[in-house]
Parts: sequence; structure tokens; C-alpha cells
Amino acid sequence: MFGPSAERLEKKLKELNAVKGEYRNDLEGAEKMLKRHEIDQSQYDRVKARIEEHIERLNEKIRETRNQIAQMKK
Repeated sequence: MFGPSAERLEKKLKELNAVKGEYRNDLEGAEKMLKRHEIDQSQYDRVKARIEEHIERLNEKIRETRNQIAQMKK
């Protein structure tokens, strides 16, 4: 009946940004492994593609959540 509260949406936004940061850290770790020759380029490319796909999905959720917050504040 009622949508989520603004506080709840702010909390969700904070959590989504934290998860996005974790994915970025994973990508940085993969880059370091590539530079240390612990993984080859094809493995890095697969990891990078997977992580970027996850980040893009998160960006969509973040955008939607920000729009919901903006609508509530009007």
C-alpha cells in the first residue's frame, strides 16, 4: 500500500554503493594479479566483464533508488 520510507531508501542506497565498492576492489585485485602474472589476459578479461556487468546492474538499481528518493522529497 505505502512505498518504502525515505530512510529505508537511503539505507538501501548506501548498501548498494558499498556493494559497488566491493566489486571495484575485486576488479583492482584482478588488475594487480594480471600485473604480477598470476592470471593471464583471458582470465582477467572474463573477470572484468563479469564484474562490469554486476556494476552496471547496480548502477541501474542505484539510479532507480535515487529517483524514488527524489520523488518522495517533492
